[in-house]
Amino acid sequence: MCNLKTLVIKGFPYYSEFGKVHLPDGLDYLPDELRYLHWGCYPLEELPSCFNPVNLVSLDLANSNIKQLWDRRKCFPKLKQLNLSYCKHLIRIPDLSDIPSAEHIDLIDCISLLEIHSSTQCPKNLELMDCKNLKKLCVTGCISLTKFPQISGRYLDGLFLYNCSKLEKLPPLSGLSSLTKLNLYNCYLREIPEDIGCLSSLIMLDLGGNGFESLPKSIKELSELRVLALNNCGMLRSLTELPSGLSYLEAMNCKQLIQLLPDESEFDLYADGRRYLKLNFMNCLKLDQKAVSNVFQESVLKMQLMMTQKVSPSLPYRSVEVLEEEEEVKGGICLPGSEIPEWFRYKNIGSSINIPALGLRHDCGSNRYIMGFTVCTVIGFEENHFDFYRIDFSVHYDFHIETSDGHKEGFFHNRITLFDESTPFEQKESIGSDHIFYRYNFSCYEFFQELDTSMGDYVGISFEFHIKYYGGEPVKDIQVKHCGIHPMYVQLKDSVAIDQDTKETCEPTTS
Repeated sequence: MCNLKTLVIKGFPYYSEFGKVHLPDGLDYLPDELRYLHWGCYPLEELPSCFNPVNLVSLDLANSNIKQLWDRRKCFPKLKQLNLSYCKHLIRIPDLSDIPSAEHIDLIDCISLLEIHSSTQCPKNLELMDCKNLKKLCVTGCISLTKFPQISGRYLDGLFLYNCSKLEKLPPLSGLSSLTKLNLYNCYLREIPEDIGCLSSLIMLDLGGNGFESLPKSIKELSELRVLALNNCGMLRSLTELPSGLSYLEAMNCKQLIQLLPDESEFDLYADGRRYLKLNFMNCLKLDQKAVSNVFQESVLKMQLMMTQKVSPSLPYRSVEVLEEEEEVKGGICLPGSEIPEWFRYKNIGSSINIPALGLRHDCGSNRYIMGFTVCTVIGFEENHFDFYRIDFSVHYDFHIETSDGHKEGFFHNRITLFDESTPFEQKESIGSDHIFYRYNFSCYEFFQELDTSMGDYVGISFEFHIKYYGGEPVKDIQVKHCGIHPMYVQLKDSVAIDQDTKETCEPTTS
């Protein structure tokens, strides 16, 4: 066995004895030629002291009884992957300066781990920077961890520290120029450092479950940030500084949140180049509902004007081709509220709405095209019946056309999806009010073109709303109380047609 290069022993942690290896006399030997050592549920507290890991590339001891790899330092010059996740008894890991080639380090739920350190006696004094090739560092659920070394990994792509509830402060972040994913959920941080604005490549940021009242101004500098999660930040009061390119902002259960997106904010619900946006403020009971509705309305106006500017008044048929090629624009918003906004063209009580064809013909006129629509529903939650753990529901809506002979034909189906099954919640929460769900779906030209060609045959259209879990199961404890539809148009000739309900003013287009 001295030349053995791969040793894989699979363990099954959820079965007490099945698949586990018993070593009552310990383990005296492992070959030094090993490249891959994967031993699930490894039964001992240490590896053999005589094992020299100079050739080891991947070490996976997840769900094992390991307390430490050895009682003295050893060098892992070739080790790229280290997985010690779910090792409940692990108290220390190898000095990170001894793992210079590490790319992935996973320490999920190592609840006894006290410190991640790196030797200051190393000649280069590189601390965690010794791991110059490190791409992913996952230190989650380490509830005893209080200190974390300085990080300066130019290749580090993902840093995951969620549920490290005793972490006293974050290490400096300024050297992490390649970091795209940062998860600090439930670290009980009282403030977020200003140097977070130095993470120029950051795409996903989770700051949920922390105790800060506001975000640092430097967060506006995160030009690549697309996903920002702030769920369960119970002290958060304002969100006045946001990066302009966000596609998904989630701030559920932030019960002190009041101020959002003031007029002077550079954040725009429709930023050029962004095609999808979701904003989720579920259970943010103090949020200014009218202010959010106004911002949403402004975004609809901007989209209409943007699309109109793409249309050539002298070449209407060519303009239609431009619209057909335009990439779909869509998004959704959820926030507390009990009324459909006044600016919605069509509104109704209940879970369905009928729109007469005469009204659409009047709105369209001879030179406007329906490019999409905004839908709005008011959702009510039955008291003490809604389980906040089961947050994976969406609002479905079906579109039907009604013909003059009484026939009703299903024409279109879509849904408002604002939740993810992985959305983290620590406890059951009651929903304190009704909620408004918005969705806009723009650049649906082909759909409405087909509808326009049938105008002589139909007498009306209808939308029907219902709520389902992601698997298709109906939700019994949530009901649609009100619904609204607002068509969105573009002008194909000499002037911009303005819908009085959206309070736009007329202006000519230019060629």
